[in-house]
Amino acid sequence: MKKTLLFVLALAAVCVMPSCNKERTGITFGDYTGMIVTPYDTVSMQHITDFTDQWGYLVDLNGDGENNIRLYTSVSDHGLSVSAIHCIDDDLTQIVCKKVEKQRYLHCDTTYRQTGDTTHVTITEIYTFHKINEADIVEHIETISIPQAYDDGDLFILNKNSFPESVTLYMHATESNYTAYTADPYKQTHYYTVYKNDYDRFPLDEEKYIGFRFTDADRFRYGWMKIKLYNNEGNYFVKLLETAIQE
Repeated sequence: MKKTLLFVLALAAVCVMPSCNKERTGITFGDYTGMIVTPYDTVSMQHITDFTDQWGYLVDLNGDGENNIRLYTSVSDHGLSVSAIHCIDDDLTQIVCKKVEKQRYLHCDTTYRQTGDTTHVTITEIYTFHKINEADIVEHIETISIPQAYDDGDLFILNKNSFPESVTLYMHATESNYTAYTADPYKQTHYYTVYKNDYDRFPLDEEKYIGFRFTDADRFRYGWMKIKLYNNEGNYFVKLLETAIQE
């Protein structure tokens, strides 16, 4: 009888522990239990007047009247289109990511074309995260913060993640070019620079969850954003569908 009682108590402890640990160490994406939820289903991108080439949307995650994050798409001086999430108050708000180390390679191609008495030299530089051929050199090594894309029902493990203040969701592969005229009137040199986004990308045209951590007084409050990254005629935008933060 005593052995049976001990066995039952031990079995009960084993059954209880996973649920306790789950409650203590994580929350579930898409689960509203104990969360303050704010829908944003009709929100579209807004223009930021301070940046003529940037569109974004400011979000107040905890409803205190202060904006915490900006979802935006911007275009760099080199014509590189980037969709990203930026934490305005990076001491208070961070995004859940994984950090990976990537080698960026430089691939060069030179071609010649004759037009009458003029020789056209085209030099193409391609920056990519994989080798196009064995002659490509490592241009530099960088550590990239890649946002984790979660599905409904996935478990958000707390305190086991990287929390940078800004993350890139998607970089649109673009190219820029210019022509340099040399002292030789019969020679023109054309330069093309191509950036390839061939590392892990955030899924396109799918509803996904991103986790975040918010510092409130002396404790962390965790939550998630439900977003959709989509391509609109070559421009990549982030649509916010919903936010949830622990009560």
